[in-house]
Amino acid sequence: ARQAEERKKSQVLQRGLPRPGSIQGLPQPKAPAELAAMSLRERAEAELFAELAALVEHDNAAHPVAKDAEGKGKKDKKRRAKDAEEAAPRQMVRPLQQFGLDELDAARALLAEEAAGVVAAMGHDGVAPEEYLEAWRATVDEWVVDGKGGVVRKATATPAMRIEALRHDWERTRGEMESQAHRAARLDKKAAILVAGLQQRHTKLTGQLDEVVQQVHDAHIELTAFQALRQQEQLTAPDRIERLKL
Repeated sequence: ARQAEERKKSQVLQRGLPRPGSIQGLPQPKAPAELAAMSLRERAEAELFAELAALVEHDNAAHPVAKDAEGKGKKDKKRRAKDAEEAAPRQMVRPLQQFGLDELDAARALLAEEAAGVVAAMGHDGVAPEEYLEAWRATVDEWVVDGKGGVVRKATATPAMRIEALRHDWERTRGEMESQAHRAARLDKKAAILVAGLQQRHTKLTGQLDEVVQQVHDAHIELTAFQALRQQEQLTAPDRIERLKL
């Protein structure tokens, strides 16, 4: 039963992938009147975005993103209060429609079939995933993030938009750095707890080893001294014996 419930989760949760904390950056749901005036493709895209927004809201409510280690400063208190205010309305998100495992497997197969059809229609049968990644990297630099969270082409972006894009990248990098720093601190603390006993035993055994090495060194010096004394006695003993006979 537990495995079945895990399989019903979204792929983002199953694979532990990054996910947005809110739907602010996603397209807003369209009104029924707007949907009626759209083409089939536009309507499909709108419904897809609406389903994506519902899935993001549901995942954030049922499985909140783990927060970084809490601090004790004023900024941390304000951040925790803000997180609590944002988390409150999430509990009121409507539940998603539930599907059986057979239906989910059939949907995955249908998506794989449609994806294969699109790949064949575009003539990308022999294109490797690495080539898609290179193409994405080549095109992503042509876009910048504006102040509203959207993206515009760099060629048409104003200086203010470019500055806003740089600020956005800087804040994202700083947030990632702080997140990784908190994670590294937690891992360092856990590692210290796990190896504390081993470190104490290592210190104790190192002291005992030093004592044994010193004892061996002293014993070697004594052995060398007694060997030299034996050789000396062997050389002088005959003379002393002859003197005693006289």
